[in-house]
Amino acid sequence: MVTFMKMMNPSHQNALGKVRKIIRKIEDKSASVDYIFRGEPAYYPRVSSTLYNQHLRSVGSYFDAEAIQDKLLETVREHLPGIAADSDFEILTELHFHGGATNLIEFTSDSRVALFFACDGSHDEDGRIILRRRDDLEELIDIPREPSKPLNRVMAQKSVFVQPRQGFVEFDPEDVVTMPASIKIPMLDYLRKFHNISAKTIYNDLHGFIRIQGIYHTAFEELCSGLRCQNNANYEKSIAHYTEALKLKPDYVEAYNNRGNVYASIGEEDKAISDFSTAINLKPDAAEVYNNRGTIYVGIGRYDQAVSDFARAVELKPNLALASYNRGVAYLKKGDFDTAIADYTTAIELNPNYADAYNNRGVTYHRKGDFDTAIKDFNTAIELNPDDAETYCNRGEAWMHLHEWDKAKADLTVARDKGVDIIASFHNDYESVADFEQQNGVQVPPALAEMLTRE
Repeated sequence: MVTFMKMMNPSHQNALGKVRKIIRKIEDKSASVDYIFRGEPAYYPRVSSTLYNQHLRSVGSYFDAEAIQDKLLETVREHLPGIAADSDFEILTELHFHGGATNLIEFTSDSRVALFFACDGSHDEDGRIILRRRDDLEELIDIPREPSKPLNRVMAQKSVFVQPRQGFVEFDPEDVVTMPASIKIPMLDYLRKFHNISAKTIYNDLHGFIRIQGIYHTAFEELCSGLRCQNNANYEKSIAHYTEALKLKPDYVEAYNNRGNVYASIGEEDKAISDFSTAINLKPDAAEVYNNRGTIYVGIGRYDQAVSDFARAVELKPNLALASYNRGVAYLKKGDFDTAIADYTTAIELNPNYADAYNNRGVTYHRKGDFDTAIKDFNTAIELNPDDAETYCNRGEAWMHLHEWDKAKADLTVARDKGVDIIASFHNDYESVADFEQQNGVQVPPALAEMLTRE
């Protein structure tokens, strides 16, 4: 038996095509019109200010934004008499970016920044990009403004603020572009790679750092909870925790990798491949993730893709014995015995105590008909790991080819007593004991033949 070690999009190209289609749609709509843009990660009931949301229940349908905001500014100046700002508007933008409730609604002059906000959160829901003509806004609300002394984050986000008298902005559904949940992550990846737009560049001030730090800490806690559930085989809960971590931190490579491992454990190969592929797209030098995806490809018979992934893992991390070992598994499955032996040998050189590598190299020598060398490897594997029942089974079958019947019976008995279905293992290569006898020109002793025959 081959021991197969695992570390624990559908089409990336297809997702990239959808990303570019959305970008082209926005570019086509805004090519000849002076638009500003707003990205939202979900379809909210209306585009409203934080001040409006805060007071909506208490004021009902009547909302005097100007009066409430004047009182707010008065209070701010009382508490911060030395505030450095040239105007009320400057104070409001400062408040806005530090989490205070204001009657400002933030748009951006850059559609790509709006795309980032439409994808940064709620990854199980569709988001949207709202396009508004500047001249329409001038008719309905205060003229959209940019601070005269903008903060770093305002500059990074190319922010444009509007102050609606009624506290919210109406918009035409025709000026909304949907951001499907399924391509939020590919879009974030695209923006990061080709436009240098990411959480790091968008939230580029101290308040932004603190915000991200808090989010990332919560995401890390979700990751740890997922690991605990995974280690206890509570796979449903572990997937939920990893998914929550990804909602908080969409580029969390470790969460994708760990969730992929869980999907692999429960036999959902397509989802595992999708998660591993996303992790690789986010971090192309993640050797362990290439190795993990390769194990899935082997399991579903896509050996060439598996070899390619393991080769990339070895290239990125030459001392990763597991990747050389797993590539040996793939080559063995392909029937390339000599290359498999070379990879197992490399794994053993990197880790001299690698019992599974000795076992699999022994299996490969067995397949080549070199039973003496196979038994030497099985001997070493058993010395390193005396509890591995499958290696006893493998050595027992090798003894049979050398007509060492007593030794074969002893090893097969140990394997059987340790839980191996020795009959099923034997029948992987031979239809029956009679088939073995005919192919090898021998007579198997009755007691041994009985052990390998189902009643």
